[in-house]
Amino acid sequence: IIRLGVDQTGMGHILKYDTMTPAVVLVSHVNGDAGALAAAKTIQDLATKNPNVVFHMINSAEADTRDTIAAEAKANGLTIPILDDEYQLIGNSLGFTYAGEAVIVDPKKNFEIVYHGPADTIETALADVVAGKAPATAEVMDIKGTKLVFADRGKEAEFAKISYSKDVVPILMDKCVDCHQPNGIAPWHMNSYQMVKTFSPMIREAIRRDRMPPFDADSHYRAFAKDENLSAAETKTLVHWIEAGSPSDIPEGGEDPLVKGVVGRPDWPL
Repeated sequence: IIRLGVDQTGMGHILKYDTMTPAVVLVSHVNGDAGALAAAKTIQDLATKNPNVVFHMINSAEADTRDTIAAEAKANGLTIPILDDEYQLIGNSLGFTYAGEAVIVDPKKNFEIVYHGPADTIETALADVVAGKAPATAEVMDIKGTKLVFADRGKEAEFAKISYSKDVVPILMDKCVDCHQPNGIAPWHMNSYQMVKTFSPMIREAIRRDRMPPFDADSHYRAFAKDENLSAAETKTLVHWIEAGSPSDIPEGGEDPLVKGVVGRPDWPL
C-alpha cells in the first residue's frame, strides 16, 4: 500500500514516506458511526502520547466525501487525519470489515501488518511495536461497528474476465501511450501486451500512488481542461486487471491491439 489518500484538510499522504516512524496506525472510519467516532478519539489521544508514530483514519464509505468528512471532523473536534478512500482500494486491500477496525503497520518490516483488531485494543500492541517487539497478540477479531460495504469485494472471478483488448488497451491508448511509445518522453514503451504485463507491478504501484499519469491538479477544487488523470472506473479497471494476473484475451496467432496502435512519434530534429 503506497498511496493512502487525501485527508479532510486537503493534505495528501503516502505511506512510502513514513520510513522513519516506528509504526503506522490505520483505522477504518465512517461518518455518523458512534464506534468510529470513539475510535477516532482513542487514536487522537494515542497520537498525543506517541508523537513519533503516524496515525491515520481511513474512510472508505461511498456515501462520505471529503467535504462531509471534514464537516464531521470539525463538529467533533477531530484533528487526526481522516483520509478519503474514494475508490475503496485502500480499505479493501487492508481487509477492513467494520468501522473502528485498526491495523498497525511496521515500516521496518517492509510495511507488514503486525496487528489487526479493534482500535480500543491497540495501545499495548503499539507499545510492543514501538519497542521493537512483536505484539503478544497479533489479531483480535471482536470488532463491533458499522459493517463496511466494498462494491468490488469478492469479485475476483469477474476481474479475471477484464478484457485486455477491449477494456485495458483503450485506457492505455488514451492516458498512457502518448508518452510511453517510441520517441516518447517515457523511459519504456507500452507497445505490446508482453511489455505491459512485464511492467504491471510498476503500473499498479504508479496508479495506486497517483504518480501516473503525471497530472497532479486536485479535481476536488476545480475541473481542468485536458485533465489527464484516470477516472475512478479506469483506475479500478487497471488495478483489478493487474491483481488478477494481467490476463490476455488475444487468441493464439491473433493481433495485439497495442502493437497495431502504438506507431511511435516522428523524429523531432530539435
